[in-house]
Amino acid sequence: MKLLSLKGQNIGLLKGEFEFEFDQSLTVITGPIGCGKSTILTMIRASLTNSFPGTASSWASWGASPQEACYFVASWRIGSRVLHIAKCVSGDRDFAAMNIPRLRIENDDGTIEDVHSSREALERTHSLIPVPASIIDGHLIVDQDSITAPVASTPAKFKETIHTLTRTSELELMRLKIKDLLCTVTIPDVEGPLAEAQAEVNRLTGEENGIQKRLLEVNTHQSNININEVNADLETQQLLRRNNERMADLELYVREARSSLQFLDSGIVSQTVTLAEVEHRLLSRHAKVEEAKKTLYSLDASRERYAKKLKLQDHLWNVSASIDDLTARIADAPACEKVPADYKVKAQDVRASFNAEIAALKQRIALVEQGNCPTCGQSTKCPVSVEDLKDQLNGKQLELEAVTRLQKEISDCIDAWERYDNESKVWVALLDSRKEEMMRITSELESLADAVEVGASEAVELKALIDSHAADESQRTMLNASLTHKDKQRAELNGKLQEYLRQIEDLPKKKFDPEFYARLMHNLETYRKLDGVRQGLVGELSATQKTLDRAQDRLKVYLDRKAKIEPTLRFREVLQLSEKALVKDALPKLLSAQYMGKLNERIQFYLRMINAEFTAHINSDLEFMAKKSDGLVHKANRLSGGQKQQASVCYLLAVNDVFASTLGVLALDEPSGAMQESNSQDLAEAFNYLANLGQRTGRQFIVITHSAALAEYGCKQIRLEPSK
Repeated sequence: MKLLSLKGQNIGLLKGEFEFEFDQSLTVITGPIGCGKSTILTMIRASLTNSFPGTASSWASWGASPQEACYFVASWRIGSRVLHIAKCVSGDRDFAAMNIPRLRIENDDGTIEDVHSSREALERTHSLIPVPASIIDGHLIVDQDSITAPVASTPAKFKETIHTLTRTSELELMRLKIKDLLCTVTIPDVEGPLAEAQAEVNRLTGEENGIQKRLLEVNTHQSNININEVNADLETQQLLRRNNERMADLELYVREARSSLQFLDSGIVSQTVTLAEVEHRLLSRHAKVEEAKKTLYSLDASRERYAKKLKLQDHLWNVSASIDDLTARIADAPACEKVPADYKVKAQDVRASFNAEIAALKQRIALVEQGNCPTCGQSTKCPVSVEDLKDQLNGKQLELEAVTRLQKEISDCIDAWERYDNESKVWVALLDSRKEEMMRITSELESLADAVEVGASEAVELKALIDSHAADESQRTMLNASLTHKDKQRAELNGKLQEYLRQIEDLPKKKFDPEFYARLMHNLETYRKLDGVRQGLVGELSATQKTLDRAQDRLKVYLDRKAKIEPTLRFREVLQLSEKALVKDALPKLLSAQYMGKLNERIQFYLRMINAEFTAHINSDLEFMAKKSDGLVHKANRLSGGQKQQASVCYLLAVNDVFASTLGVLALDEPSGAMQESNSQDLAEAFNYLANLGQRTGRQFIVITHSAALAEYGCKQIRLEPSK
């Protein structure tokens, strides 16, 4: 219930025409004494109960003509309709001339019904209002004089209120009528085969429904998988994986080629610098060497032969040292055993295989921890334990670490052997050249074996110069040969590098997604399993439907026999269940106890909200009790005036909370009149909570007050001024 508006003329202190609209949550009416605030509350009550303090005519405004219409119209929203209730307290003829119906009902479907008879309007109003007048006066609309009435209520009064709100009395009358009706209904015996046939049909129907439900779930699951899209994605991911693997190999080849080029470039730069130094020395000493040669030629044959012998011996020592150095370099092969170059790829494949196995084990562990089978993924008991799977996972991870170390060792070994092979080719070529030179020098020394020193001191410097020049020429030859070989190697490596880079550029850049690929494989396997389950369910459904058809034929025979007594049987069953539920110790008692517990809970809630110095509740004997802060428990009517008002207001708010679906509206006149200012402020904060609650739950509160603190929390304020 919600009050929408009040309008009229010449009622009480509201002289002349007036119209008020009310907020759907909290409306506060303020004004000085004698401005007509309580008149508004009287009109609200009278619109629902047709009850006026004193006589109705006494509520015509003072000074109004007896012939002038004194009336008001209250508009209420009740369920799916709006009721416009008109009450005339004086000037009936003038009111009749206005053609205002005593009751206008506007339904939400657009239909309108007008009632002009006062008696009929009152009866229709009471039939549409969800609560009786006894509840409206004291629980929905509370004037200032009765604001503390709940504190002094007797147990009988509380019982009457609870029974009225829960409709317990109506339930008891209904139960007695049902009990009398049961005595007049007799049912003939029903044969047992009908129950057996019905049970069989129910069982088969349940089986059929269960199979159909499972079949629907399987079909839905299959349709959700979208197998065509899964197959297309799988093909794409497989192609991406091959491309990514090829990309990884090519990137490795590029790194190796660039490393080899860097090594070759550093060697070429070093040898080029050395060659330039040798060329410079040869050019600068060329004239001196030629002069030294001429001088040596002038010596006698013995000295010349001896000098040649010494030169050859020195040269032989240098060549021998060079041979030893080259031999040591060739012999200094990498410490690891040489393995084929494709071992790198094989090691990568082994490592990828271990990663895939570890991912599969983690997925199986996750399925088991979720209570699913690690093989089929279904929710079922499985003999595989999480601990066994985790042990397998730890073992695989240890093996993966070993494989990773082995992969690095293989890669380092292959790189070392490739560098060694490239350099050893140069060293072998130089070693062959040195050995040929050594054989030539040895042969010449054999022919000069009889040469002896003759004037050696004179030719020492010349010989040293000539030997040094010859050594530089030999080094230049060796460096030129080495640079030529390195240039050839560099050209070959550059060609390979460019080919690798071209292949990398041609490959697509999109990455293979292992998690997505695993999900696709899981979806494909799930789809295949579901297809097998679906075929089995189709066969099972066909067999069950045939059996159900035969059972339904048998049931129809039994139902035809029972058709005449079935309505009577059902009627008696309904009566028995209704009579059993309506016993006082059953549903009515349960309702009363339940609502009383909720009522006490809400009373405590509002007392805490306003910071009351006591607690209150309605005990099992339906007495309103209070408990002070010192622990003393006594009846609430012994509280002070302000405390009684606090307890009563909290009780009224609690009733409106508990029976909000029935009531929905609460109008209070001066709820804080006897309270201290601090308590009034707490009550105002409580009404702020109610305003918010009303906005959320659709409940309405109307408060008449002089309290400025309480007025501030109103969603709407109606300010009245004294009539002039």
